[in-house]
Amino acid sequence: QHPPASNAPQDCPGLADQLRGVEHQEGLQRHPVAGQARQDADRRGVVEQQPSDEDAPCALPARCEDHMTVCRSLTELYQATLDQHWLKTATEIADHSLREFGSETKILAELALNERIIPIRLHSVGMIFGESALGIADQVLGRLHALTGKESYRNLLNSHLKVIATMKRRTVVNHTDYILSCALGEPAVVAVLQGDQTSELGRSFIAALNAPKYLSFLTVRPESGSPLLSPLAGLPAPKGSSSVVLTRASDSLGQATNLEELTELLDLVISGE
Repeated sequence: QHPPASNAPQDCPGLADQLRGVEHQEGLQRHPVAGQARQDADRRGVVEQQPSDEDAPCALPARCEDHMTVCRSLTELYQATLDQHWLKTATEIADHSLREFGSETKILAELALNERIIPIRLHSVGMIFGESALGIADQVLGRLHALTGKESYRNLLNSHLKVIATMKRRTVVNHTDYILSCALGEPAVVAVLQGDQTSELGRSFIAALNAPKYLSFLTVRPESGSPLLSPLAGLPAPKGSSSVVLTRASDSLGQATNLEELTELLDLVISGE
């Protein structure tokens, strides 16, 4: 689908170091999302460049789809741990991608402008834009916008609505990643963890929210704990050692104080009843 890249594809500074940290950090090396981040890079044929000085920064040559795939894994890793380090890394990669792969159409191209080699007679949309990259970018930026409120993410999501939403009606099979992204909703449903996230109940809430049954529909965050997170207002007061509030567009959809209540609330909100 994509034109050949030159010998100097776009690098994401520090990305290899972040993936190495995922592998070696105690307690995370066997985490399925952490492992998936590295597997995604390996599957795409992304080869780590070893620096001559072990303290020197390391970068991975990558296309837009590579950036977005790893960014999605790191975003999901943040939701599974609520460790702001992973949110910070995901936003850095997303911001880098917006700078490097932005195009005149206001959606992300598969390669940076100086990397595109396209014979005029063979030009097609698929030679510039990757359907999977756009769909995964929509998933990533939808969650990151719900978490951080950054306007640059919202602008790209609006461009997707204008461009991809029209294209998917003609070729549905090419835009399955974008269609999956629509499960996150607009505005997004955000699960806010209140109280002690390290308590037994807090850990149980995090595990339940990240279960495959619910993960595609949710953005997960703590009530506070990171300057990267957008402020919240109007939430009910925390109850017990830990509780969960589901919100949409700053409106509270309900609060759960145990796993039974959370399951009932999630099923009700996601089903739209």
